[in-house]
Amino acid sequence: MATNVAVKLGLLEFYAGNRRDLNFQVFDIDQSVTPAVKTPRNITDDTIKWAISRITGGTYSSTPVLQKSSATGGGIEKTDPGSGWCRVSLLKADTDKLLGDYHQELEDFDLDGESQVVAVGLVRILLNVKNT
Repeated sequence: MATNVAVKLGLLEFYAGNRRDLNFQVFDIDQSVTPAVKTPRNITDDTIKWAISRITGGTYSSTPVLQKSSATGGGIEKTDPGSGWCRVSLLKADTDKLLGDYHQELEDFDLDGESQVVAVGLVRILLNVKNT
């Protein structure tokens, strides 16, 4: 796996109990040159995992409250694996009991089991009065 850094994502806000698709593109980033070279990673043979954990007092927990995987039926689809694209599908039931701020991470595991966190960011899940 090439040198990689996690892409820091902006704030993602959505309402609890609503279906949501999150699209990600995974990159290899070569930092041995200046400026760094960013190339879409072929994730065809990789396993992709996504998780969120609660943030309390500015610190996120190491225990996920919601996880998804590219394993069959795991909630992540490789939509264009040759170009590094994948989609995390959140169902209504995934978030209907979650409120507040969460830390998200997308992780890429290659065939050798080596993993790298490739994207991180803040997720804010808002109260949906109609769905309560």
